[in-house]
Amino acid sequence: MKKFRFENTSKEAITEVLQRYEKVQFQKMIENAGYSMPKKLANFKLIKEFRTCAVNYKYPGEREYSQLFVIKDYEMPAEGWIWTMYND
Repeated sequence: MKKFRFENTSKEAITEVLQRYEKVQFQKMIENAGYSMPKKLANFKLIKEFRTCAVNYKYPGEREYSQLFVIKDYEMPAEGWIWTMYND
């Protein structure tokens, strides 16, 4: 079944979101999710589905993006969003 969502891969938008968190807080969120520390900015993606916006990262060797943490609507960047279709 085809579904739609907004995605944002803009480096400026992702940097804006990541800079809102302190380094220690960001590291704890990643550790709590059970992932290793991300290394490349190009592998980040923001995904907005329904009422949830999540910061996702594609680790090397994986086929899909892993959800690192969820951000609030007021933390979302205003620009760089693309309307995409995906298979459920």
